[in-house]
Amino acid sequence: MKISKRHQQIHSFFSGYALPQAGERLTSCIKAAASDKIWKGRSPADLLWFMEELEKLLHIVFCIIDEKDFYNEAIIDENNNESVWQLARYETYCGRHAKSHPWDFFPRHLSKKEFLNPYHAMKKVCNAFTEEEWKASQKTILQHALSRHPVSEFDDRFNPLRIFILLHKLLEAAHLVEVRVNNEL
Repeated sequence: MKISKRHQQIHSFFSGYALPQAGERLTSCIKAAASDKIWKGRSPADLLWFMEELEKLLHIVFCIIDEKDFYNEAIIDENNNESVWQLARYETYCGRHAKSHPWDFFPRHLSKKEFLNPYHAMKKVCNAFTEEEWKASQKTILQHALSRHPVSEFDDRFNPLRIFILLHKLLEAAHLVEVRVNNEL
């Protein structure tokens, strides 16, 4: 099967970050942005790089949704795959990491419908904000994660919890597409 450029770019993101690592980096960044503590990582450059890569991933997802660049391999038919709920089919959510700890790769922010069809979660992320609004939100998160001033100090309309949930949905849905479509790369 020929994989589209966009799906190859998802593969590229997850070549640099395993899902647990990306989720942990995102969580620590948003927590720091919502508090009066500076992000605790090895280097601010690590966080800058991650946020740039996350912005690229978000752009890729917008392109996939806009172009309807969907793969049937990424979608599980609930009626034909009842065994998926026994969660022993690690390849549906761990991919090449199936011999790692599957618990670390199980999506915690997706609904059943989104687990079966991760494109639903991607659509939800794209419908929540425009791509420009997402970029502005990510910039705000990054700025406050690297300062002692919580985001609420400057913008009481900014909802870190909603951003947290949606960005984790983005990561988990993209990861499911990665392991289900790009398993041959």
